[in-house]
Amino acid sequence: MRGLIEHGGRKSLQPTLLRLGENAARYESVQQFLADSPWDAGLLVRACAERVTAELRLAAWLVDDTGVVKDGHHSPRVKRQYSATLGKIGSCQITVSVHAVGERGTAPLGWALYLPEEWCANAPRRRKAKIPDEVSFQTKPQLAAALAATAAGWGIPTAPILAAHAVERDHLPPRSEWLVVEWPEHERAPSTTGSPTSPPTARP
Repeated sequence: MRGLIEHGGRKSLQPTLLRLGENAARYESVQQFLADSPWDAGLLVRACAERVTAELRLAAWLVDDTGVVKDGHHSPRVKRQYSATLGKIGSCQITVSVHAVGERGTAPLGWALYLPEEWCANAPRRRKAKIPDEVSFQTKPQLAAALAATAAGWGIPTAPILAAHAVERDHLPPRSEWLVVEWPEHERAPSTTGSPTSPPTARP
């Protein structure tokens, strides 16, 4: 945790531990804990979200997808696909996330790696990448809706959902106050204190 919140370069495991003066044995043990131990990371995400969102003066929930550049074929869920982060087609992973956004900052409510369809039927590749059998194909809007639905069950206030693509409303819990606002993918997300660069589309 100290390595993540302190200033420094990349926040991946190896450079973080090196900055803290840890040795190779420590790297192996922490890697095993993160990759193979059956701990529920969602409990930590929930605890952080419930604590931080109370201080944000919440304005919206923001849905985003981020491209993570990856070469090769062995990293989980990597393929050549369009990434708005790259602005082109490239070899990458796509992470879908939902953040609470307010006047005083942001807090992550959840994130998930998009699983391309070509990975779904390739059992050897899935096993090598440690993708559980129960994980099936979901579109990015479906992933976003599932993340929002999970966060809606926590002790945090709901807010309008801002998304660059249509969130699957059928996957959201039935709440009268949900408002999904979409804007074109080529535009930047609206500021919480200003106006979007183009008129958004609202779907109650």
